[in-house]
This record gives sequence, structure tokens and C-alpha cells, in this order.
Amino acid sequence: MPGMTFCAERVLRWLIDQPGQQASSLPDEVVPPSLAETVYSELQLADLVHATLTLDGQFDFILTTRGRVEANRMRESYRSSLAQIRVLEWLATHPETSPEAMLKSESAADFTGSLSGREVSLAVEELESGGYLEGTKAWGGSMIRARLTAAGQRLLRSQMNLDQVQLSGGMTTTNVSADNYGTQHIGNQAIGGQGHTMTAHIGSEVSVEDILAALSQFRNHVEDADLPAEEKQDLLEEIGAIESRGPRRGLEWVRAQLNALSTAVTGTLGSESAELLIRMISES
Repeated sequence: MPGMTFCAERVLRWLIDQPGQQASSLPDEVVPPSLAETVYSELQLADLVHATLTLDGQFDFILTTRGRVEANRMRESYRSSLAQIRVLEWLATHPETSPEAMLKSESAADFTGSLSGREVSLAVEELESGGYLEGTKAWGGSMIRARLTAAGQRLLRSQMNLDQVQLSGGMTTTNVSADNYGTQHIGNQAIGGQGHTMTAHIGSEVSVEDILAALSQFRNHVEDADLPAEEKQDLLEEIGAIESRGPRRGLEWVRAQLNALSTAVTGTLGSESAELLIRMISES
């Protein structure tokens, strides 16, 4: 389900295994008590648990029909989410190490069991291909001296997995969606309409050089933006990473980075700035 946090996903995964798919309270290993009401609100607003909040602040977690369907659907994907989050958390506290070293720690397990080496390796591959971590490949394919990129730090703060935060289009087309008021054009494509959702596409005709030239211009937009210093620095680091590694990594890698960058731009500067980024690239 788009936009769901890992905490909410974990609660769904735990609830589906409970008698009656309900619980009056959750174990601390599923959700810390301090976050329980926040997660309940997230799930209730999505119609995944019933509205049980009383005037005195008490509530139960009871899956709705939609919640049961969603929880069943996410049974298998939960393990991928767990592996991704654990790798991000590990590298945030153990930079310049091997993600596989996590397997020897308590972080490598939860109520669904211990993560396998294969699950961690797949998570590392997905995070690396998306531009969220980088490091040195060792003999046999494992990674050493790994660290989170600026995009990886942002992904960790979002507490979502890759499927939740990445916009559709994957490695070959970058899509940016936002509320649109009035029809606009990006490149040669007319999109949107009053009150509709707009989707902009960066097609295969755009080269690495085109993208890097547009990013150089967009950097000025970010530098002039009225943003908290940390958020501005994060965006500039993401742009800088694409500029410095793009020529060596190639077009597919650059396109993957644009998914993370456009998501970050939308979240910090707003949809209009994300549209500007895509327009600059499309028209370069």
C-alpha cells in the first residue's frame, strides 16, 4: 500500500497471525508503546483496522476486511522490508562495514525469524542499485566498507521500504506525480488538468549528459531555496553524487537516482520544484 511506514507494515504482519486478527495491545518488539497510537491512526485512516479509539484514549487493533487482505498480500514482502530496514539501520550505526556483518547481531531477527544471508544480500543489491548505499565489492559479491548515501539517510528517516517510496517507472522511465491545477506541458507531453494528478515521464531519448547538465541548473534552484540547512544539504549531496558518479555508472544508474531525488524534492521543496526538475531534464 503506497506510503505505508515499516512500523505499520510490521503490525499488519503480526496481526494476521493472531486469533481473530486482533489484539488489545502489541508486544514491544512489534511496536514500542510510544508509537502504538501513531501506528493505530495510520492504519485506521487507511481503513486497515477498525475505529476503536475511546474518549479515554484506549484502542484495540482489529483488522478490517481490507486489512486482512492487505496483511495477507504483504506476508512475503514483509521479509524484504525487514531486510532493507535492518541494513539501513546497521549502516547508519556501523558505517564503512559489511552489511552481512549484521547477521551476527540481534538486529538480524524479529518475530518472523532470523534473516538469511540471501535476504540480506538481496536487500543490499536493491539498495545499491537505487543509490541508497555504496561500497566496495569483495570477492564473491559481498560488499565491504559500505555506507549510506544522502538518499539512503533520507530513506531511513522515512521508515519506508523501497516499494513504498520509489515512484513508478523503475530504471527506464522516471515518473513524478503531484496535484496539478491547470494543464501543463513537460517536454512534448501535455499532462494533467484542473484538480487532476499529473505524471511526468523522462523517456529513453534523454542521455546522461542531458541529465547532468539539467542537474547543474537545478542545483542553483536548490541553493536559492528557503529550506532548513540540513534538508538543503541533503538535496545538494544527492545532486552532487549523481553528478560525480553518473558518467562512470551510466544511464540506468542515473535514472534510478532520479527516482530518489525527485521523491526528496517533492517532500522538501514541493511538487512545483519536482516538476521544474523534470522539465529541465526533458527540455535539455
